[in-house]
Amino acid sequence: MRLPDPAEPLPRASPPQLDSSYRAVLAIAVPTTLGNLSVPLLALGDTIVIGQLGQPVLIGAVATAAGAFTAISWLFYFVRAAAAGLTAQAYGAGDAGEQQAVLLRSLIVGAGLGLLLVALQRPLLAFLHVFFAPAPEIAGLFDVYFGWRVLGAPFILIGYAVLGWFVGIGRPGLTVTITVIASLINLALTYLFALVLGLGVAGIAIGTLIVDIGTAIAAGLIALAMTGGRIAVPRAQIFDRSRFLAMGVVNRDLMIRALALTFAFAWFTRYGNQMSTLLLSANGLLMNIFMIGSFFLDGMATAAEQLGGRAVGARRRDLFVASLRTTAAATLTLGVLASLAMFLVGPFVIDLATPDPALRATAREFLPWTALAPAIGFAAFLLDGVYIGATWTAPLRNWIIASVVLFVGAAALLVPAFGNHGLWAAMLILLAARGAGLWIGLPRRIRRTFGQ
Repeated sequence: MRLPDPAEPLPRASPPQLDSSYRAVLAIAVPTTLGNLSVPLLALGDTIVIGQLGQPVLIGAVATAAGAFTAISWLFYFVRAAAAGLTAQAYGAGDAGEQQAVLLRSLIVGAGLGLLLVALQRPLLAFLHVFFAPAPEIAGLFDVYFGWRVLGAPFILIGYAVLGWFVGIGRPGLTVTITVIASLINLALTYLFALVLGLGVAGIAIGTLIVDIGTAIAAGLIALAMTGGRIAVPRAQIFDRSRFLAMGVVNRDLMIRALALTFAFAWFTRYGNQMSTLLLSANGLLMNIFMIGSFFLDGMATAAEQLGGRAVGARRRDLFVASLRTTAAATLTLGVLASLAMFLVGPFVIDLATPDPALRATAREFLPWTALAPAIGFAAFLLDGVYIGATWTAPLRNWIIASVVLFVGAAALLVPAFGNHGLWAAMLILLAARGAGLWIGLPRRIRRTFGQ
C-alpha cells in the first residue's frame, strides 16, 4: 500500500449526506447552546463570587472591566465565526483537505492577532478608559483586571479558531465538553484566588487567565489528534493566496460587524456608568442574564450557519431553503420560551448574584426589558448565522452598522426622557432592526448565490 505523500493534496471526498430536519438542527443547536451558556455563566459566576464580599463597588468594577475585556474579545470573535462558516462549506463540498487548511489558516490569524493585542495593551487600556470612562472608585481595579486578562489574548483567539473548526466539521459536542469543563474550573479558580487567597478582583482575572490558556492547549491537542498527529495538507494549499484573501475578506467584514456591535454594548455600559454606580451594577447583572438568553438563540444560529454553509458548499438551493425554514421556526419558538423563562427565573438569579437589597430592587425593576430581548431579537440571531454560513458578510456588515447608528440615535432621544428604561428600549430597537434588515435582503442573496 502506498503511503500518502504530504506534498499531494488530499483527494476530494464525495459530498456527505446533508440533512435539514429538526433532528439535524437540534443535533447542532443543543450542544452548541450548552457550550455557549458557559460564557455568560462564567461571567455570572465571577459576579457571584465577587458579590459575596458584599461591596457593590467591586461588582461594578468586575462588571465594567469584564465587560470591556469581553467587548475586545467579541471584536475578534470573527476568528471563530469565519472558521466555522468556511469549514462548513468545505464539509458540504466534501473537501477534507480544505477543512484542515481552514483550521491552519484560522490558527495563524488568531495567534497573530492575539500577540498584537498583547503588544498594544497600553494604548488599548488608555482607549478603554476614554471609552468606558470607569468611575474613579473602580478605575484602579479596572486596570488590574485588564492587565491580567490581556495576557491570555493569543490563547483566547487560538481557542476561537479550534472551537469554530469543531463546529464546522459537525462535532459541536467537543466544543461543549471543553467549554463546560473550562467554566467549572474557572469558577473553582476564581473562588480560590478571589476569596480564599483574598486577591479580590485580581484573583478573578488570574483564575480566568489560567482557564483561557488551558482551554486553548486542550482544544489544540484534540484537533491534532483528530488529524492523526500530522498536517496532511500541502503547504501550498494552506498559504494559497486567493483562499487567504477570501478568508481575509470574510474576517474583515466580520471584524467590522463585531466592532459595530461591540460599540453598541460599550455605549450601553457607558450610559449606565454615567447615570450611577448602582445602575451600572444592575445593568451588569441584567446583561449577564441577557447573554444567557441570547446564547440559547445563538445555538440555533449556529445550526442555521452550519446547515446553510453546507448547502452552499454542496450548491443545493433546495437544502438551503429547507434548513432556513426549519431553523426559523425553531428559533422563533425558542425565543418566546426563553423570554418566558427569563421573566420567571430572572428574580431568582438576581437574588443569587447579590445580597445587596438596593441592587436587587434596581435589577428587578429593569428585568422585563431584558426578558423581552430573546422574543424580539430571534430574527437577528438566526440571520446572523445564515449570512455567516453562506459568507454573505458584506450585507451583514453594512446592516449592523446601520442598526447601531439607529441604536445610538434612539438612546440619545430616549435616555434623557426615560432614563435607564429608555436605554433598554434602545437596545431592543437595535435587535429588532438587525433582524428586519437582514430578512428583507435575504431573497436577493439566495438568487445571487444559487442562480435561481
